[in-house]
Amino acid sequence: MPEGCTRARVRVYVPTHSSTIRPTVPTVPTVPTVPTVPTDPSVPTDPTDPWGDRGITDRTHPAETPKTLRRRSRAHPLPRPCAGGDRRGSARRRPRR
Repeated sequence: MPEGCTRARVRVYVPTHSSTIRPTVPTVPTVPTVPTVPTDPSVPTDPTDPWGDRGITDRTHPAETPKTLRRRSRAHPLPRPCAGGDRRGSARRRPRR
């Protein structure tokens, strides 16, 4: 090794077979065509309401308002303890019957 050089010379392998180097042909991905659904003329199309359900605000049951749905779905931060279990704090406030 020469004195100025710190690393030994490494030979780079160059393939000599032309069969290994093949020109890659870029394949164009075919986009599948989405079949169009025939629109029903009796259903009014609203651009602001794409699903046609108006956000399901017209519920038949009066209790099924968005507020009650939100209230029911969320679990309470403090789950209620078992009835008749630990009455330490509440016994003073509520007289026992």
